[in-house]
This record gives sequence, structure tokens and C-alpha cells, in this order.
Amino acid sequence: AEYMGNLVLAGMVRLANTPITLDKFSFEKGVFLYFLSHMHADHTSGLTSSWDYGIIYCSPISRRLLLDKFEVHPLRVKALEIGSPHIIPIQREASPNPFAAFALSGPHTPTTPTSTHD
Repeated sequence: AEYMGNLVLAGMVRLANTPITLDKFSFEKGVFLYFLSHMHADHTSGLTSSWDYGIIYCSPISRRLLLDKFEVHPLRVKALEIGSPHIIPIQREASPNPFAAFALSGPHTPTTPTSTHD
């Protein structure tokens, strides 16, 4: 598990009460933001060239590999620069709630989302 503030993140999970998954690439009602931590096969299960369930956020290197290996449409993959904070807005119950994502550099988790609120 990866500890991020008040969240405990493990691979292939949906973040509770959000439209966000980490390393889980299958249709799930209400999910439209997908984060890829890195390009190992056990973290990319479900990805295909016809991916259209939502935007995939990942590191620049993972984006290049996704486009090359899986031929995912370029508009479906957004690279987050390593070491820079990124604010990704989400909608929950018709009111905007911010969600912050940071592309973190590490041996096993280059892109990991973390919440800005409880």
C-alpha cells in the first residue's frame, strides 16, 4: 500500500466516493478519471486501443508507452509532469469538488492521486 495523506492507496482500486480509479481499467459506473501508476502488465490490465471510458492520467513516459503499445487515442491520455502539482476538477452530486493529482517520482509509483480534502 502507498500512504498519501489520509488515503491508503493500493494498486487496482477505486477511490471511495470519487469517480477515480488507480490502475483499474474496466468500466465502472460513475468512474471517468483513471490513473496509471506505471506501465507494468499487472497495472494495465483492461487497456486496449478502443479505450473510451475516460481520461487516463499518467507520467509522460507512461503516456508515450501507452500510445505505442496499446495505441490508445492520444486525446484519452494526459501526461502529468513529474514533480509538478496538478489540479483535476471532479463533479460529485452536481457541485464541483477539487481533486489534486501529483505526478510523483518513485521506483514503483510515478503517478499517484491524492485528495485535497477529507
